[in-house]
Amino acid sequence: MPLMLGEVLSWLKGFMFWGVVVMWPGFLLQRVLLKNKRALDILVYSTGFGLASMVIMCPLLDALWEISIVSIGAACGILSGILIAVAFYHDPPVITLKVSGRVRITRVHIVILLLVCYAFLLRSSTLFDPLPRGQDAWTHLSFISYIYQYKALPEVLPWIEPAVPVTLDLYPPGVHCVGALLSQAAGEISFSLLKAVFIGMGTATILSVYVGVRNLFDEKTALLSASVTAVFIPHMIMTSEITAQSLAIFMVPLILYVFYMKKWVAAGILLGAVILMHHLSAFAAVLSVGAVALTLSSKKLEYLGYALGTGGTALAVSAPWWIHVPFRMSSIDAGGSSSSYVGTGFFSPYLSVISPLTIVFCMIGVYIALTHISKKKTFIFTWALVLFIASQPVFPIDFLPWRFPAFFILPGSVLASLGILSICSRIRTRWCYALLFVALMAYPQQFWPGTDNDNLQATQWIDDSTLDPYFYVYGRNYTYIYPLSYHRMHIITDFDAPFSFGLSPAYFYDDADWVPHTLERFGQFDRIYSCGSIIIHRIE
Repeated sequence: MPLMLGEVLSWLKGFMFWGVVVMWPGFLLQRVLLKNKRALDILVYSTGFGLASMVIMCPLLDALWEISIVSIGAACGILSGILIAVAFYHDPPVITLKVSGRVRITRVHIVILLLVCYAFLLRSSTLFDPLPRGQDAWTHLSFISYIYQYKALPEVLPWIEPAVPVTLDLYPPGVHCVGALLSQAAGEISFSLLKAVFIGMGTATILSVYVGVRNLFDEKTALLSASVTAVFIPHMIMTSEITAQSLAIFMVPLILYVFYMKKWVAAGILLGAVILMHHLSAFAAVLSVGAVALTLSSKKLEYLGYALGTGGTALAVSAPWWIHVPFRMSSIDAGGSSSSYVGTGFFSPYLSVISPLTIVFCMIGVYIALTHISKKKTFIFTWALVLFIASQPVFPIDFLPWRFPAFFILPGSVLASLGILSICSRIRTRWCYALLFVALMAYPQQFWPGTDNDNLQATQWIDDSTLDPYFYVYGRNYTYIYPLSYHRMHIITDFDAPFSFGLSPAYFYDDADWVPHTLERFGQFDRIYSCGSIIIHRIE
């Protein structure tokens, strides 16, 4: 009982920290920059700007002081004072929460609440699972633990030996700072608390999609877009664990909408935060912004200036981190392997998990966007098109194909909702409800491959050999630890890509103290397992 009470108290302290340090500065920022009046808009944008302010301040605090509750509290106090002064100068009643009319609980609010609960349930099947070493969540947790302990950003990867420096193309510090500060507020690093927050923020993408689409289109389109996002499996994969995408993907709809509304300073602040959370998604957002500006430039050249202003603001606010971090000083691939996604099959196997109905709805939505051209539909179509082009294996920015479906659902959900509305306008209402029921039906799944279940069986073959029960896998980004198995094992090539595992031969080297060096005499392979015998073994 005391343990349960202590866990509850740590959760409460964590959420109190979230409310004070995240929501209050975020509320002031959205009040100054956007002046939202709808309650749900205020909630969503306060969360987005609050996260952005925390993420942007952490590299500054690392350079000037330390990353701790005291320092972030002082920084938030200074920021809040400045924002209140600015807001009072332009609009005196800043603290008054303005909403349009009375805040009433409508059927739409109930539907949104049920939809969020449904989406969280679909993503929380692993909420209380143990943390397998080597999984992407374990990697992020190692960063969080370092910042929690030393109150500073790591200069080397905290989980690998020998030391390898953190470079610009690996692991921006944003999500790790959020996790470390939340853990400091709770008094300990609680894996379940962090996972709940990350899954919750990923689920909140439904709200950011709903708010943006409702302001661009209408209530029905927004509800359908949020519903499609809730059950879209690639999005569920990216938001069901402690991943950088869980926070970054929440911000992207907000960035593109405020840019569309010509609020380039607000868009730049949010985009700068995404650069510090997940640089690849930020780069895709920059491309989307640029493409939208060029698309609309024939009618309004000012969008090109807004795109430049957004990108410049984003680079400026994120500069305290990237300006002193080397781009690529060394490789962390101890085995000398490299990964290439060219020729591996476009979207395979990710395309296979997407519902055929969703694909059909999106195709119809694309047709509607092209045949009934408007500024809003051009904006959505361009956003989706840029993500599509960026995900091609031959595209130089290395926007990995498996990542495209998760981010595509943001504009894709709008296209799908346009397709659904077009179909429902041509069939009877009861058939429309039946179609929606089938399209939105889903169940909780185990997306991330089990590293502590399926491959934990040490067979009699292990007992009869001199091999140690564990071996080390030197991958492109991580050092994995798995137990040996008699049968061919699932070799996971990239924990950022949970469906990238497959059956392959296993090579075992004899010396536990051996460090990979010249491997040509052993053949061509990209996984070396350090064991404790005197022979090289291969399991077919």
